[in-house]
Amino acid sequence: MLSQASSRWGEAGAIVCVALAAASTGCTNGDPDFDIRADVARGDFARAESKLRSYVRDTDDRPLEYLLDRSRLGIVTLADGRPDAAEPWLAESFATLRRQGLNENRQVGAAVLGESGQLFWKGEPFEQALTLHYTALCYAMLNQWDNARAAANASLFQLRSYAQADQSLSKAELAQRAATQDEAWLDKGYANVKTDFALGYFVAGVANFALGRSDPDRASEARDFFREAFTLRPDLRPVAEAIVGGRVNTVVFVDTGTGPSKQRYGDDGVLTRFAGGGGATTWLSISIDNNAPSNAALACDVQTMANDHRWNNLEDVRQFKSLLGTGLIAGGVIVAGTSDNRSSEGRRNAQLATGLAMVLAGLAVKATAQADIRHCEVMPASILVGATTIDGSATLGIHGPGLDMVLPGVRGPSAAEPLRVVYVRVPAQPVPAWASSGRVVYATDSLAVRVPGDDLPYILGGRCCRAPSAETLRLYQASGNLTNLSLMDLQNLYTDEGITWRAGDEVDGPKRHILNGGTSLVAPLAGSSGFARLVGQEHPPYQPKSARAKELAAFYAVRATTMPANQTSTITPTEKNP
Repeated sequence: MLSQASSRWGEAGAIVCVALAAASTGCTNGDPDFDIRADVARGDFARAESKLRSYVRDTDDRPLEYLLDRSRLGIVTLADGRPDAAEPWLAESFATLRRQGLNENRQVGAAVLGESGQLFWKGEPFEQALTLHYTALCYAMLNQWDNARAAANASLFQLRSYAQADQSLSKAELAQRAATQDEAWLDKGYANVKTDFALGYFVAGVANFALGRSDPDRASEARDFFREAFTLRPDLRPVAEAIVGGRVNTVVFVDTGTGPSKQRYGDDGVLTRFAGGGGATTWLSISIDNNAPSNAALACDVQTMANDHRWNNLEDVRQFKSLLGTGLIAGGVIVAGTSDNRSSEGRRNAQLATGLAMVLAGLAVKATAQADIRHCEVMPASILVGATTIDGSATLGIHGPGLDMVLPGVRGPSAAEPLRVVYVRVPAQPVPAWASSGRVVYATDSLAVRVPGDDLPYILGGRCCRAPSAETLRLYQASGNLTNLSLMDLQNLYTDEGITWRAGDEVDGPKRHILNGGTSLVAPLAGSSGFARLVGQEHPPYQPKSARAKELAAFYAVRATTMPANQTSTITPTEKNP
């Protein structure tokens, strides 16, 4: 009898091994196969944007990441200094977050197949609020203040709190408390509380103030939002008062550091926490043209926000699945291991099959009980806000611990704008040379300055990346270059290279700039991190593709090596005789 029982348990053990192998092949996370965090940390937002575009194009292959892909793409495009290009993605994110019942009728599937395999990603509440913040920021940069106000207001949603007397709990503390309560506690033991999102209140105040220049009710509402903001974060008060008092015309938002990543922990990895970020900054100062700096106040500490249970989703479904899975495995082993040897062969096999089915079901549940760790990995560690006055164009300085960033070409508001919003994403320390030098090596349409070598197109060996316009051609010809080319000839030269120079001509969305190895002359906004990285450092020479561009580039390369430095030639190659 003992040997027969051992045999039954041996068969059951084999069943478990087979089931483990089967379950292990089906557990996937659904995360992208690249790490864009490193690109964002280096300030190479164009590279991150290019990677993310491939995922947005593959919507049919990634339907559950629809919001995640668009949120990440919108945020990195905005950081690159392209609010016009970021707006469609952030607008889609905004519309998706406002839709109710996004995961309706999918909870049963999530309980069986896992959340990352069944549920649309909506993000943790703090990720939703920050996505809405960037949407509001984008619209403010585009001078669309009604839309900015709507997005900022949407970020001020109520939170669920399980603590008494406004005392917050960590995820671990919440899990421990839930384990000692009855099953209904997670559904009924919370209170809806007012949000503590100071950044959201502040941006809503900025938007209402911009709208309130001709609307007294909006001006009053702006003061109320600002009051809420600096009640939560007193350091914001001087910035808000400078705006309301009309002493500034430009509001500067600065992102620093790398936000935390979502990690599993606990038995079967059923709980999540955010950790591993770095580079947060608690204070900064900003200066204009090296004048006396003014302070920027911390408006959002992302790590603290992510650790607050009020800003996180519940984990009850995952915990339930883990416990259920453990029970199914134990029950299946017992059923398989205690099959009656005196029964018929058919009945014994049926009992073994039942045990196998229970074990497989239990392992499948346990395998998918692991928490969903999809997250928006492009969030910063901290967000700071300052205010200043800029008339025309100026150089913006951002100063802090180990940080001196110099951004040329920041523009103040035009006569038609009530305020100007400037957004800067600071790369990880040590700050790269392009971010601190203030150099402008290449000429673009984003900043009206002359640079050495801008009398010849970059595609022909020069340093001009302006659009091929009549004014640009006159500049070239005034220096004796391209004197026998018409404007149409110049534009055809770019067309033959596959290069676009108007945002509206970029099929399937914005393209990478030619300085980044792309096919576009559309540059980021002057004063942005993306612009500083683009024009503030040397890039490899352009490699022409068309016969005409190769001919012209070769001619000017030879002339550059043979002409004296102080002499300008008016010779230009002809179509027949270069």
